Amino acid sequence: MHNNSTLAVLIFTRDINDNPEKLTIYARITVNGKRVEINIGNSYPVALWNAKISKALGRTLETKGTISVNKL
Repeated sequence: MHNNSTLAVLIFTRDINDNPEKLTIYARITVNGKRVEINIGNSYPVALWNAKISKALGRTLETKGTISVNKL
């Protein structure tokens, strides 16, 4: 039996309403066209986020330690 399933994972940010200096990090998981968004539980300073390439800037401990794959 041949099963054609699709899986996509997108990591993105949204503004936090009560703190304009921080972004909340989300994951969007899509399986066979059904989508779910999950708040990863981390926030990141706007000043250290490059929106054009969707990545954190710099090589500081804060940059490296903010997102942990183990939390997903």
